[in-house]
Amino acid sequence: RPAPVERAEGPRAGNGTRGSGLAADSAASASASTERESTWPPAARWTVSLLIVALGALLLLPSARRWATTEIAALEWSAIRSNEGTPLHLVGPSVALDSSGDALLIAFGNETMHPQRLNPRVMRLRGVAGDVAVWTSVPIPDTTAVPQPRWFGAAAHDATTDQLALFGGALGLTSPCLADTWLLRTDSLGQRRWSRVSTRGDGPTPRADARLAFDAARMRLVVHGGTDCFTVHYLDTWILTFDDATFRGGTWQQVRVDSSAGAPGAIPGRSVVIDAAADRLFLLAGRGGAAGREVVWLLEGIGDSLARWRRLTCANAPPALSQRALTYDAGSSALVAFGGYDATDRFSNEVWRLDALDASAAACTWTRIPTGSYAPAPRAAGFAGVSRHSGDLVIFGGTNGSTHFSDAWRLRGVLPPRAR
Repeated sequence: RPAPVERAEGPRAGNGTRGSGLAADSAASASASTERESTWPPAARWTVSLLIVALGALLLLPSARRWATTEIAALEWSAIRSNEGTPLHLVGPSVALDSSGDALLIAFGNETMHPQRLNPRVMRLRGVAGDVAVWTSVPIPDTTAVPQPRWFGAAAHDATTDQLALFGGALGLTSPCLADTWLLRTDSLGQRRWSRVSTRGDGPTPRADARLAFDAARMRLVVHGGTDCFTVHYLDTWILTFDDATFRGGTWQQVRVDSSAGAPGAIPGRSVVIDAAADRLFLLAGRGGAAGREVVWLLEGIGDSLARWRRLTCANAPPALSQRALTYDAGSSALVAFGGYDATDRFSNEVWRLDALDASAAACTWTRIPTGSYAPAPRAAGFAGVSRHSGDLVIFGGTNGSTHFSDAWRLRGVLPPRAR
């Protein structure tokens, strides 16, 4: 710590008063300075002045940056401990956070302990809002029709009707793919039952690993992308409009898209989340981005006669990673991204939030959420959801290429909580 600086009082004058000597010295210095300045050419004096101003600006810049940056306190991860009913290490399960914000629904998936064996069960992990959760198997009556067990099926849950929607998926290691649509609902007796949606019109081709949103308020499902289980990666978007509030049947329609202003490529590793209520979706290009930074595309107007792709310019873009787990919170107009892997196949466990995603998204800004050292293992292709009541981020599963995880974690305070 530097020693305190004492105020200079100047030498004492012979009559015992202070300051007269300082005044004399100052006058002499001013006279000498005037003589020296008069010997400098005007151009040289201007150059020196500019150098002094530039040096001062450089010295002040770190302080200005510090004040301009919002400091974010580190958030702490909590591993959600569970009972021994944990499913085997599942690859590609269909996962959704239910309307309570306290339970995960996990359907099917491939059991890695038994190669080529598909999990036939639907599981519920209840208690993810706390530190201890319980796995239970969701009982399905034997008399009801059930979907074929599959992996990489798209899933979405609707909070208002408490229904889980399931679309597509794969039956084998690569094929065949499916294009069927199912709903898991609670009947009048309180039992969970599957019902297959009867669809009309030319719908999406069979596919796996698509993205799905359930917009029950407007009685529709929105499906985007996926793969044909081999090498084709889709960039198309479809809407299934239900006939009525029974959700038993509906009609498919493909969304027409204007790509004249550009569009993302149909490349593997993209990360997508759908904001169905606002008729839009967000796509992170991942390793298909530019200059190693994440590129965000917005497809807006998916409920209109013609949707449009628009590339966003968001501040503080993070490194480009593929297969991030994404979730969107309409109440905060914010997207949260977890994990992913880079061009060198290095996996991440970072959490990033993309804010200011209003209608224009003109001020969209990325912020890295700092976390403590106790955290989930780096991974990609997992599930992420935000409890709309608590604002906590919940993640489940994923892979690092050699290990397939079936663990669940919670990160408190990622987004502000909303009223119940």
